[in-house]
Amino acid sequence: MLLNSQLIDESDVAAQPLPAIQVLGLKPLYYRTVLAQAGKINCPNNGYKSQGFTGNLGKYQFNSVNLELLGYLKAGSLAKRQSQAGANALTINEAANWTGKNGSNSASDFLINSGEQEAAIQALWYYNANWLTGNTSFFTTTTVGQQVGFLLVAQIASVQAVVRFNDFLMGRNVDGNLADYTGRFTLLDYFQAGQLASDFGASVQIA
Repeated sequence: MLLNSQLIDESDVAAQPLPAIQVLGLKPLYYRTVLAQAGKINCPNNGYKSQGFTGNLGKYQFNSVNLELLGYLKAGSLAKRQSQAGANALTINEAANWTGKNGSNSASDFLINSGEQEAAIQALWYYNANWLTGNTSFFTTTTVGQQVGFLLVAQIASVQAVVRFNDFLMGRNVDGNLADYTGRFTLLDYFQAGQLASDFGASVQIA
């Protein structure tokens, strides 16, 4: 269940940098609203320097899957730790796994670079939107608000998780243990937050 502290208001949108890369044909102020929500649901205090208890980094809580996808972590870094408890945090916190992309030689470097985090989230959303458009049949048939919701799910998990999550929404493949259900309903919060942000952003779409 979403907390009020996780939802955006006008001040959050005003503080959000305008994006340089567009997705879904969203106009700049609309997309800025969506990105403001993408940050606030993870870090209500706009914490570029925050690291979550699972190891995820920054305002947008990048996980090791997405950091590897974006080229900040070396390919195969997570796979080396996959069988270990806390694999995500162990992968992210090991400096040897970092590629040095744009000066990020460690988790600490990435955390102090707000501009790099903003560039990274835009690159991630661009990649995820293109992947979901090209590799699924459901993404392009949904509303813009639902698409934004799916992209928020992809941000905190992965595009593959979006496919499984859509099965959950459609009532398919819902058998699983308690942890599976907990994960799905956590993602449901992100999906709903995306739709709320889209509604909020629609009021400034003229810009």
